[in-house]
Amino acid sequence: MLEIPHRFTTLLLSYFIFPKTGNLYLEWTVVRTADLVDGLSSKYEFLDKPQNPFLAEMASTRANIAKSMCDVLLIEKLWEEWKFK
Repeated sequence: MLEIPHRFTTLLLSYFIFPKTGNLYLEWTVVRTADLVDGLSSKYEFLDKPQNPFLAEMASTRANIAKSMCDVLLIEKLWEEWKFK
């Protein structure tokens, strides 16, 4: 599987999506997960870049991904912090 670097992904979205739509109201964020596993929701954190796989646990539960996506959409302060990232 081809993995696109995080910095390139952000640049790509900023360059292609925002200017092409002409929509000043279009806002976006990217959720990039590690390996998905089944499991319960637990404490999670948003990170500004992918972590070194040798220094961090790289699996994310599907429940945490779903909860984090809902949280970033429903909690305005969280959305303001992570939009366009």
